[in-house]
Amino acid sequence: MEESNYESTMNILTQFQNLQQSGMLSSVENLKKENTDLIRIVNDISHLISLTQVDSMIDFLCSRFLEYFIPDKLVFLFQPPRKKHLRQYVYRRLVKTDENISTDCFSYIKEYFDQNLTQEQSGDVHLFSEIKDKLPQEIVDETITDINPLFVIPLIAIGGTYGIVFITNKINDSEYTDSQISYISRIFSILSITMQNGLHYESSITDAKTGLYTNDFFFQRLNSALSSIKRYNQSAGVLILDIDFFKKFNDTWGHLLGDKVLISIANTLKKTLRNEDCIARFGGEEFSVLLSQCTQDSVFKVAERIRKAIEKMVIYENNTPLKVTVSIGGVIIDHHEFLEPRQIFKKADQALYYSKEHGRNQSTIFKLGLLDLAKMRNNDFDFLEEE
Repeated sequence: MEESNYESTMNILTQFQNLQQSGMLSSVENLKKENTDLIRIVNDISHLISLTQVDSMIDFLCSRFLEYFIPDKLVFLFQPPRKKHLRQYVYRRLVKTDENISTDCFSYIKEYFDQNLTQEQSGDVHLFSEIKDKLPQEIVDETITDINPLFVIPLIAIGGTYGIVFITNKINDSEYTDSQISYISRIFSILSITMQNGLHYESSITDAKTGLYTNDFFFQRLNSALSSIKRYNQSAGVLILDIDFFKKFNDTWGHLLGDKVLISIANTLKKTLRNEDCIARFGGEEFSVLLSQCTQDSVFKVAERIRKAIEKMVIYENNTPLKVTVSIGGVIIDHHEFLEPRQIFKKADQALYYSKEHGRNQSTIFKLGLLDLAKMRNNDFDFLEEE
């Protein structure tokens, strides 16, 4: 019996050695690795196509890169539809920075890919060294040298190249493996489509001049917030901002400078508020803000922070410094199942009217009282028309 077991063991060892010598075991291991890589890319692509916001797409890619490899620099440049400005995301070691890349850099590289590639090649990974000589030397010296990209990836739509991505060497200076390059190519070929869809969606819900949300989208978000308030007994706040004497400003300085004021206020609002807050341009010189998880005191503090930030803004016209102020009205929303967006907005508008009637450049926050709520419950909206 022992001799039989010994012979059996030796046969197994011989077969194992034969498999090793034939390369079959190595092939099996490679297949396992390829299968793991395939599962990873399928899972990542599935998650990527589920995202609708461009910022979320880029955040997701950075999180994946952080797990798989870390480039020293990662740069996204793209041109949103209907927008003149270039949208930029610059990362160093996958940490976002405030750096900006020359728009000329984007223009020249876009022109190169528009002339040499088709939409089917969107997301392809190119060695930057292969196109470096095709660019003006000053662009390479002034902009590209600081980035020092290893790869450049075009994002191409029907209308041509709308985005450029730079990826540098890894922070440990090791080379990218074939599987990593394959991953980059596959994920960016999908990103080129999802980002294009995301940009068009953002374009449909944002104001072309300021980049803020439209009032239609604002009411959609307010409806969603009301649903959460009812379900989870939460609270929220709505603010309305109106630029003081804006008609007089336009009549004095012209509508082009008036547009500059609107854009400056929009940028100030974005910097002052949280990412989860919804900011919209509601009318010509009116803006609205939806704040989540807040109290009457915190809503007032936010309103005052906004008001003071805008008061500090300076817009120049031929070296002449100009300033504007805003009046703000707001309302705090508690848990009441019969609230509707237009009711809430009207009450915030009353608070705005109070601020304007009492001197402007101030904030007023109302809280819906019991009488207001009773009238809402009974569909009696006369109080909404009171001044």
